[in-house]
Amino acid sequence: MSARDVVRSDMDAVITDETAERHLDAYRAEVLAEAADEIAGVDFHPNASANCSYLAEGFARRLRALSAEPVDPSKAARMRDAAARRTPARPPLKSRLALLLAHVQEHGGEWTTRRVQKLYAAEETPAPLRTTARKDLHALHAMGWLVLDTTDPGRRCYRLNHAHGGTR
Repeated sequence: MSARDVVRSDMDAVITDETAERHLDAYRAEVLAEAADEIAGVDFHPNASANCSYLAEGFARRLRALSAEPVDPSKAARMRDAAARRTPARPPLKSRLALLLAHVQEHGGEWTTRRVQKLYAAEETPAPLRTTARKDLHALHAMGWLVLDTTDPGRRCYRLNHAHGGTR
């Protein structure tokens, strides 16, 4: 029975924290060993550089070494904290696009970069750059929600694509 099967079977029963940690450590080691085997088994094209196989062998060795190391919870916490400090907090793109799409559907009309910036400012959405507004409009256009109005060559604006299920 693999460590993965043991973890699954023990989930149904009440287990102690020590048992769960032991099973999770075994599962981690199993996953890392599987990854090492996969990397080591990559069949490189004969024309590929020798560096590719050298790198793959190095990754496989490192993963096998990691699978033998015990988990250090404090190291994992430090890594999460460092990652959180590096990445600034910002709302996910999906919520900003959903907000924009809802306003476009509700109000209709022409949507320019400036109009989107005014919307974000009114909604207190942290997206101060014109580039953000332009990319959000382009993303909705790429998804089919908006159509690009190019009747005026010096001006780029978008309108709701009624064929995509928009309201008039």
